[in-house]
Amino acid sequence: MRFKKLDDLALDVIGEAVRRTPAKRHMENQLGMVVGGGKVAGAKKVAKKKVVKKKAAKKKVKRSARR
Repeated sequence: MRFKKLDDLALDVIGEAVRRTPAKRHMENQLGMVVGGGKVAGAKKVAKKKVVKKKAAKKKVKRSARR
């Protein structure tokens, strides 16, 4: 997760999550990140949204009648 401002963080919630994580599991996660190149075994995969480019509609230009 990324936050733009420190005020956006719920420090009490983050602190509680850190407190509940056993030290052994934390170390396994950290070592997995270093050895696995950022991939942790058992981590949930998040599906990426496909970006679909829409073609710009051609604008119709009114042409004035020539006399």
